[in-house]
Amino acid sequence: MLPVLSKLLGPDRAVTVYVFLQRWGVGLGLGLAFVVGMGLFLTFSAPSRLDHVAHVTAEVLSTAPINGDARNGLLVDVRLPEGDVLNLTETEGLIDLAPGQPACVELRRHTVTGQDHYRLRLAHRCTD
Repeated sequence: MLPVLSKLLGPDRAVTVYVFLQRWGVGLGLGLAFVVGMGLFLTFSAPSRLDHVAHVTAEVLSTAPINGDARNGLLVDVRLPEGDVLNLTETEGLIDLAPGQPACVELRRHTVTGQDHYRLRLAHRCTD
């Protein structure tokens, strides 16, 4: 590498650049790779892949705590008004559901594939 640098920059500057690259080259290379990677990620990621369609009131069929502890979250089976049964997970701990109660479910649709995705929401979302 030193002979190539000395042909490009001259012998004095080549030694200076070579020592600098030996000392800081790996860190600068990793930093540059991180900046390029984040730039590519932000450029090609689509932040709005799921569009909100509606809030739906569904009937809770059953609930089960995750790992036997309700603080970790709940597995909730709900029946949509159309009759479909969904198994949803709630890990935020804000939604307290019991069988027979109504649950608020958000319907979101993927912008590219058109596939429906469901998510439990707080009850006031369905009443507004």
